[in-house]
Amino acid sequence: ISQLSELESLFIVETHVESIPEGIGALSNLKEIYINSSSLERLPTSFGGLRALTRLRMPGCGLTELPDTFRFLTKLQSVDFSANLLISLPDIFTCLQELAELSLNDNSLKSVPPSIWSLDKLNHLNLESNFLTELPMAQEKLLSMPCLRSLLLGKNQLIVFPPSILAFRKLEWLCLSDNKIHELPDGISGLQSLKKLSLKGCPI
Repeated sequence: ISQLSELESLFIVETHVESIPEGIGALSNLKEIYINSSSLERLPTSFGGLRALTRLRMPGCGLTELPDTFRFLTKLQSVDFSANLLISLPDIFTCLQELAELSLNDNSLKSVPPSIWSLDKLNHLNLESNFLTELPMAQEKLLSMPCLRSLLLGKNQLIVFPPSILAFRKLEWLCLSDNKIHELPDGISGLQSLKKLSLKGCPI
């Protein structure tokens, strides 16, 4: 595959793939990848060589971890790792400043790194159906996320309304359904752009 130097899009759909060859890192023009229904477990370290990649969709691939070299994919704008087996994430988000959409729903995440709040261009973040008990705090300068419009946190194990959310003044859609949150903070009135709030299944 490393010889396909002009390849811009790679689609491997509804097939059973157990590994991605290290040679994929040589595809310097690759902009889009869509792989699903596989049993990959992990990505090769050479994946960080895909410097032109802007769109990465790998739902249901059985991934258990991401390589640290993922930090070199600085042109990524849209990432979908939904329905995998991710337990944790590398603290690399300060390097991925072009990200606008990030889907990590239906994994086994117990936490997310504070650097996730540094994504100033992010407008959609889906963390539903994980095992999150809280969201990380961060330095105030990392908490603006001026473009964030939708934040989906349903079906986690949140007990307290995450205070970090109060900083996202442009938020329009907030899903907290099926958590253990029993009250809302007074500061929620500051989310003046909020149009949709879901608390279904919360003991409020």
